[in-house]
Amino acid sequence: MFKIAICDDDKNFLSKFSKTVSTEFDKVGIDYSIVEYDNGNVLLNTISNFDLVFLDIDMPKVNGFQIAEKISNNEKPIFIFVTLHDELVYSSIKFRPFRFIRKSYIESEIKESVAAAAEYLKKNGSPYKLFVSTINGEKGININLITYIEVFGHCLLIHTVDEKIETYGSLLTYEKQLTDKGFVRVHKSYLVNYKFIYSVEQKQIIMDDKTIIPLSRYKAETVRNEFKSYIRRQQQ
Repeated sequence: MFKIAICDDDKNFLSKFSKTVSTEFDKVGIDYSIVEYDNGNVLLNTISNFDLVFLDIDMPKVNGFQIAEKISNNEKPIFIFVTLHDELVYSSIKFRPFRFIRKSYIESEIKESVAAAAEYLKKNGSPYKLFVSTINGEKGININLITYIEVFGHCLLIHTVDEKIETYGSLLTYEKQLTDKGFVRVHKSYLVNYKFIYSVEQKQIIMDDKTIIPLSRYKAETVRNEFKSYIRRQQQ
């Protein structure tokens, strides 16, 4: 199921727009849920849990641009900005929104936006986001930005390109979820993303950022062969 958020401080518009979005998603035949927010600060606390966010630009306290700016790459869903102010389309470009819907042209712009978003989500949505439990609640992580996961004491530490996230559970559980998404178990305590491997040595893995990860001798041959296969696939 794809998770969608709609945020607009105008409660009347929020309710009507939510129904419109729902109607259009029903037409494209995907499983989805919608959560409505009338406060940008509240949305910020849970934004990593969503695949798509319709975001009003002009809101008090924290506006749509500020929300987009505060979200890390790991948490960032795709954004569709919604506004009454047509001229803001140019200012929105630096935030790389998926689409820009003008409230005065909703009927003509919502259909294409939803159809395009649905197609994108089918290819790149939730299947590429990992949801983990942290001390601050559930957090969504972009799988493509995870470099490796390691056993850390009684917890797990998920390393991404720009942060470390402590979570709970079994490394085996994550191995089962991520093996078909480009990850390999190289050691009893390490699960690594092929994408960030620089080289596979005799007893260790060297990552792109020069991090050294131990390589189990029982897994060495399999890891080397699979890494070579991965490289060949990238070159095709």
